[in-house]
Amino acid sequence: MDELFDKYTDVFYWNLKANHRFVGNQGGTSSSKTISILQVLCHIALSEKCIITVVGQDIPNLKKGSLRDFQTLILPSMHKSFINSFKNYNKSDRIYTLPNGSIIEFTSFSDFQDAKNGKRDYLFINEANGIPYTVAEQLISRTKKRIFFDWNPDSEFWYHEKIKIDERCITFYSNFKHNLFIPESILEDIKSWKKTDERKYNIYGLGKTGKLDGLIYPNYNLVLDMPSDFEKEIYTLDFGYTDPMSLNHLRINDNNLFVDEIFYESFRTVAEMDKLINIDKKIILVCDNARPESIKELKRLGYNAVAVDKPKGSVISGIEAVKKYNINITVRSVNTKNEIKNYVRIYDRKLGKFIDEPVDDNNHSMDSIRYGVMHITAKPKPKGLRVI
Repeated sequence: MDELFDKYTDVFYWNLKANHRFVGNQGGTSSSKTISILQVLCHIALSEKCIITVVGQDIPNLKKGSLRDFQTLILPSMHKSFINSFKNYNKSDRIYTLPNGSIIEFTSFSDFQDAKNGKRDYLFINEANGIPYTVAEQLISRTKKRIFFDWNPDSEFWYHEKIKIDERCITFYSNFKHNLFIPESILEDIKSWKKTDERKYNIYGLGKTGKLDGLIYPNYNLVLDMPSDFEKEIYTLDFGYTDPMSLNHLRINDNNLFVDEIFYESFRTVAEMDKLINIDKKIILVCDNARPESIKELKRLGYNAVAVDKPKGSVISGIEAVKKYNINITVRSVNTKNEIKNYVRIYDRKLGKFIDEPVDDNNHSMDSIRYGVMHITAKPKPKGLRVI
């Protein structure tokens, strides 16, 4: 077949030539792993009649990620002699049907039962570390030929334990140095991390598997949905404007804490958030007590809003309260997942060790969760006691 595109990276050729059942791609930011795999899939779709499934964590992630990359980067860079082959697109189902009968579908699956539907020849699990293994397992078992994976190496996940050990697997490691076409501005940003944030440079720059020292919540699980059986329920809110406003839904069952991200956006007022969400306003909404005027507005809007009690030392004690639970986060809680895997204690260089206090950065969802647990676990104050 003639060349489809003018530009290819080494990562493309690695994946194109791989004849393994499982093809893993661990890489840093702008290493071209997702783009390269999508280019390979275009070659395959034009070379043989087949069904190709590209899977994302959820539909919003898919639209912002691999589907957007396909539509805004892959197709516009394709040679004109091939572009007509991708004109037949079903927008509602996110399916491209090629003249030779090949299908490229972009989708997500809500749970392992949902993943049992449909079979395919090739599978691409994009950002695989954000998808539960129970879902991936069902998709893999219904794929005839080859499965591609890609991920940023924040930490090891089910691929390393379940897939990488298989003799039919090959894993490629890439970073920005493998992408000759990276924009200069992004290249300079990545290089700057080497001086400002060595860990970030190692993981997102060089694509090395992250091993975080000082991680506050090192153990947590990803779940598909919130449990229907629970003992306690609450909503929690960390106010913001320039920083994101973070609203989470918490449910507690025995020793398990379940977290579902409801809202996480910057440059939104309380009134604007109210129009964008749909929650049970009768359930207690625990808020940061630093914004009493915003709590009043929430009450005016009908929410059962209360201020969290934050006595001296409450950050550390609140974290300890959260750590007493088995933490479970829904897979759709994208920002909460990003925060928890980067939520670390301060490293005191003079002392040469980590101290108990957390780094006060990118912790909006973490603060929100802490408020909720602090409220749930707070001891009731004696009647008649006035708090000053």
